[in-house]
Amino acid sequence: MNKYINVKHLISLLFMVTVLNLTGAEQFKTFYDSGTAKAKKNDYNGAAADFRKALDFSQLSSDESRAIFALSDTFDKLKKYDEAAKWLERLFEIPDLKQKDVIRAYRNIISINLKQKKYDEALENCADAARKMKEPANIVYFYEKAAEVCDKKKDYPAMIAFLQQAISESSQDTKLIAPLKIKLLGAYYKNKQYAEALQIFPFQDIPGLKENDKIYACCYSGISAFNLKKYSIAISYLGQMPNSAKGNYFQYQKLFYQGYSLQQLKQYPKALDYYVQIINDDAFNGYFRACAMINSASIMTIEKKYDAALKYYENAEKLDGIVDWQKKSIANGIKKTQDAMNKK
Repeated sequence: MNKYINVKHLISLLFMVTVLNLTGAEQFKTFYDSGTAKAKKNDYNGAAADFRKALDFSQLSSDESRAIFALSDTFDKLKKYDEAAKWLERLFEIPDLKQKDVIRAYRNIISINLKQKKYDEALENCADAARKMKEPANIVYFYEKAAEVCDKKKDYPAMIAFLQQAISESSQDTKLIAPLKIKLLGAYYKNKQYAEALQIFPFQDIPGLKENDKIYACCYSGISAFNLKKYSIAISYLGQMPNSAKGNYFQYQKLFYQGYSLQQLKQYPKALDYYVQIINDDAFNGYFRACAMINSASIMTIEKKYDAALKYYENAEKLDGIVDWQKKSIANGIKKTQDAMNKK
């Protein structure tokens, strides 16, 4: 009889727990949905209050993580970055937090620290994340992210080191290696290690390279060759660069450094052909067109075509967006050209 009563009480207790659990789940959904609706209407304070209530009623770890992510996103929108980061840190206290949520949490923390220019903290986040990753692709992602942080810090030696680590961890996966090698090329270029940058070229030897990566590779390899005074190589590499959008920075670099390389080789008519393409294209901004005009004027001066040189300088002077060094260069160029004309 006592055994029967105990079983009966146990069944009753389990039923009550089930009812309470269902009620908690329903309340979680109610507050979570309410918070989501308020967030969509930009009522972030109201949303935060509802997400806190949802968290109180969360019974599954998946619900707990959803509520915390929502809270953090809300404080991020309110620009309360320390509060947003604090909630993300709490996620790591969940014992069975899924790997995808660990990745998301670190990505968000890194993003928050970058918004505040807390570069050292962001680098620590990247290192912590890489240690906790299981898949090589995720380890590579956080090393690559660390390199991006170093780029923002202008710490190019560290940027190079992280990219080398990322390449080492990529397990010869060409889809991972190709963009990493191009970024490494850019890091070498920024660190003025032009010879090292050229070692990554030719890009045809890097499988899985996308069109934008080819543009980047050709551009910085070409300019690296120019800086090493390897002008013919610079012209060759820049000539392999796919065309990009009109007025685009990379399209300008392609035309300008091909022209500049030919100018150094004293092939002036060919150099002018490239400069004129920049000068006559209104899609390029005043700064870019002025650079081409200044170099064109210098060629005209060398060839003793002084009237043409003055015209280039005067047209450059009228352009919007020119900067101080250009103004000084134009003023000096005009003076030198006029002095040369007076000596005739």
